[in-house]
Amino acid sequence: MFCLRIDLTFARALDNKSMAAAVPGDVETGVEHLSNAVAVCGQPQQLLQVLQQTLPSQVFQLLLQRLPAVSQVHTLETMLPASVQ
Repeated sequence: MFCLRIDLTFARALDNKSMAAAVPGDVETGVEHLSNAVAVCGQPQQLLQVLQQTLPSQVFQLLLQRLPAVSQVHTLETMLPASVQ
């Protein structure tokens, strides 16, 4: 639930920013953080549903494009011994 609350706060803040006024780096950084949150969240499908409703469609599409790579990294990290991480 904590994961969802943080993401909703960020999503609402991002939604309030018009896409024309948003700095590209800000959107990319936000998408990176949201994709990491989805990858480690206990209920990723529910989180994605909320994000789809709150994010601008262009940002949500960027998030969907980034998810496979981020999920793969998180999967690999869980397989590494703690001393390597």
